[in-house]
Amino acid sequence: MTSTRCSARPDALLDCASETELIVSELRGALIAFDNTVESFVFRAHGLFAALTWTDPLWSVVRALEDLADTVAAIAMAFEAAGGRGASGRSDLISSDAATIDRWVTSASWRPTNNLQPGMAGAWAAAALGAYCHSQGDAGYDGSGFLIGPDGRSYPLVAPHVTRDGHRVNADDHLVAGQPSVLDLDGRDPGWSTIYEQIGVERWRDEPGVGGRLLAAIGSTAAGPPTGSTEQDVDAVAIAPGQAPTLRRQLTPTPVPQPSPPVYAPNAPVVPPPNVPDVLYPNGQTSIAANGMNIGPVVIDGLIGFAHADLGSHDAYDVVFQSNRDGRIRALYRRVFVGFDDSGDAELDSVYVTGPERNDQVPIVYAPRG
Repeated sequence: MTSTRCSARPDALLDCASETELIVSELRGALIAFDNTVESFVFRAHGLFAALTWTDPLWSVVRALEDLADTVAAIAMAFEAAGGRGASGRSDLISSDAATIDRWVTSASWRPTNNLQPGMAGAWAAAALGAYCHSQGDAGYDGSGFLIGPDGRSYPLVAPHVTRDGHRVNADDHLVAGQPSVLDLDGRDPGWSTIYEQIGVERWRDEPGVGGRLLAAIGSTAAGPPTGSTEQDVDAVAIAPGQAPTLRRQLTPTPVPQPSPPVYAPNAPVVPPPNVPDVLYPNGQTSIAANGMNIGPVVIDGLIGFAHADLGSHDAYDVVFQSNRDGRIRALYRRVFVGFDDSGDAELDSVYVTGPERNDQVPIVYAPRG
């Protein structure tokens, strides 16, 4: 029996995936603008509930193109791995049997967020620590859950910490060979070596449905339009072993439509509200109460919140699987979130994931550079 052979150039496939992602980005921006216009029209024609529950079927095209880009990129990485040449050989034509490519595609499609498991009482400590003490005063590990790796093994999730000069730190930044590392508790727990590492971008929470978007809409009427990062923002995060994350390019918050003008505006057409004949309404607005208040701005804020409820749903991640010479295994699962401060400047926040629940996280403080 002869195996089926296949061949490809990884860089050509990666270029295709990048082009598709660019199309997705442009299409997403166009659909957001289109949806805002349609939702405003639906609100005026059919009311608030109809506007908040309207969904655009064209978003299925965005999801299909995203899946296509992910699949092509996974196949490209599979051919690159099968060729064993790394980045320097991406332009070469790589030939391999289909079964090998399938195995690498399966590994490339593995995502950490889909493989988290809770730990039974005592199971995490037994697997992660063994005979090693849970804490040595100023150093130790936090954790509770497990991560099923691409190899099918169950790795206990750990979040290390050490205290240096009175400050607790959780990860290295620009670690130099020979220097103490937070990952082995500054030499207190030696013998670790990396088996496999995967760095990428993931969706850490499900896309909100109608209910979730309605809650975001209600919140926006009180707190104002939402701000948050898109998947493209997160893709700008650069992660490297032993370093704090950085940004490859400057980011700005996703623009959202401004709310309606205030109820009273200078030089507005004369539509006087009750009991205040000298104050002018903007064109087209009418009073719904004796004090002349208008719900237009509140509704617009709600529509904006509904449309942008998915902001902040992606993170950059770095998962390291390690083994110790004493037989222990472990996983360090680092997530990096992108946010924006009041000035619109991008901020990066890192956590260790220690289990499947939302609160199974340990904020990361990076060690100062030596």
